[in-house]
Amino acid sequence: MNAKTRDYRWMVGVVLVLVWSAAAKAQPGLLTGDPKLACEALACLSTGSPPHECQPAIARYLSINAKKPAQTVAARMAFLNQCPLVTNPGSGGQGGSSSEASNGKFSG
Repeated sequence: MNAKTRDYRWMVGVVLVLVWSAAAKAQPGLLTGDPKLACEALACLSTGSPPHECQPAIARYLSINAKKPAQTVAARMAFLNQCPLVTNPGSGGQGGSSSEASNGKFSG
């Protein structure tokens, strides 16, 4: 394993620990299912070269497809918004999204 790979793994590990510990404070119990994968995907997508531990979260994110590109983007954003740590500027810091993507309506 080269130094660059080791650095990425360390960085992803630190980010995941921070995400999980903050999520545990935000909600009692551990995250499971799509909320867990959404938080992992956010951490993994923020790295330049995600390690193999990111594969399930990235695969779930990339499996989201719609007929139109704009719908795919909206659906993927709705998936990422399932992480309880995600806040959007228009949501008043409450997490999630009030966009059309989160309520299943798509335009585009």
